[in-house]
Amino acid sequence: MTWTSNSDFKTWDFVCLDEHQMPVAKYSANLWGLNKIGKIKFLGPNATSEAVRDEIVVTGLTLTYCMILRTTSLLSFFGAVIARPGPIKNNQSSESQQVVAEEHASGLLPSEAVGTSGHVVS
Repeated sequence: MTWTSNSDFKTWDFVCLDEHQMPVAKYSANLWGLNKIGKIKFLGPNATSEAVRDEIVVTGLTLTYCMILRTTSLLSFFGAVIARPGPIKNNQSSESQQVVAEEHASGLLPSEAVGTSGHVVS
């Protein structure tokens, strides 16, 4: 199962989809509410199991907690301002592949390091 989300100024909507992309549950959180901050609607025959319902409730509340934490934390705010999302540039990718290839060719395991005297230290 996967979760998709949609948000606007007042609500966050999280929809749980099964492997066929059919909705199983919808969790709507009211951002400005002081009580009754969220509603969970179970949809379809996949939501009849008690274990599935428990998992959906726990995951929905965890998503809400993470979203509230991300939107109210100053560290997250400055991290988002400084972050550079996107794909890795080709020159960075080729440099890291070259280093891995050199280590692999030398026969050193990642846990081994060469000391200053030239002896292998594990």
